[in-house]
Amino acid sequence: MICDAKMMSYVRFDRVKFDGATSIQARIASGQRIGSFEIRLNNPKGKLIAEFPIEYTGGWSSWKTIEANISEPVTGTHNLVVVFKSDWGSTKSVNLNWLLLK
Repeated sequence: MICDAKMMSYVRFDRVKFDGATSIQARIASGQRIGSFEIRLNNPKGKLIAEFPIEYTGGWSSWKTIEANISEPVTGTHNLVVVFKSDWGSTKSVNLNWLLLK
């Protein structure tokens, strides 16, 4: 679980097999409405394949599952990088519990 993600912080998941995935689900909790997080390949400035808006879920411990389409087919094994974005003054943007390729 990733808690208290701040502007432009990121987390990397190594050696993720895509195997024909066309969408990705994320389990999040957020106490704010401003921001997004991007799913990129291999590094924080790598190819953008999906983006999720951050939306208020009812609080920092109130979880919701959201889904986004993968923008183009990805094959093989890649590092998956999640880059968090929000207002520069925000102390945190979102809590991320898990990701699931579908």
